[in-house]
Amino acid sequence: MTRFHNDGAKNAVSRRRFLAGTSAAAGIGVLAGCTGGDGGSGDGGSGDGGSGETTTATSQTTTASTFSAEVTVTHWPILMYSPPYQVALEKGFFEEEGINIEKIVGSSGGGTTVRNVVTGGLPFGEVSTPAAVNAYYAGAPLNIVASALNTPGTINWVAPKGSDVKDITDLKGETLGFTAAGSVTQNTSALCVKMADGISVDDV
Repeated sequence: MTRFHNDGAKNAVSRRRFLAGTSAAAGIGVLAGCTGGDGGSGDGGSGDGGSGETTTATSQTTTASTFSAEVTVTHWPILMYSPPYQVALEKGFFEEEGINIEKIVGSSGGGTTVRNVVTGGLPFGEVSTPAAVNAYYAGAPLNIVASALNTPGTINWVAPKGSDVKDITDLKGETLGFTAAGSVTQNTSALCVKMADGISVDDV
């Protein structure tokens, strides 16, 4: 969990580091297909009616003591990206660091969440690691600040009832779907197939 309070812990994010990391993310630029697609339709995990739409309007206000802005969190508020922010909001950790979160905008994940930051005018976002890394190497004007969680525990693989797919090796010659381009589900699926015996990524 990434914490936003100054308790001297090694993984604590101070106000200065938070603002330094968000300044580049707020820079102008267009992320045109750098994550390998249009972001996909996602699974509807948006905090704004489940639309997963990219935001185009936001507000930022900086005073001598408080930085105010909207931020985006992938699949807010239903997946594991959300609890660190929910706890920080409830405990007042953001306020302790002089940060006022006006609104958290949900997204369908992958490249869509990255574009919320890069083209939506948001200063900060919680996105999947693959999406952030892909965007960074494609030249998107952003800084990768920290990681908030370290688990793929909410990912599930499902097959239609009655399907012949009972094991990962049964995916040979089949098609596998994932939530969005550059998402954790895309990369984790590929990694699991790669690590399994008797099947390769090229087989799926």
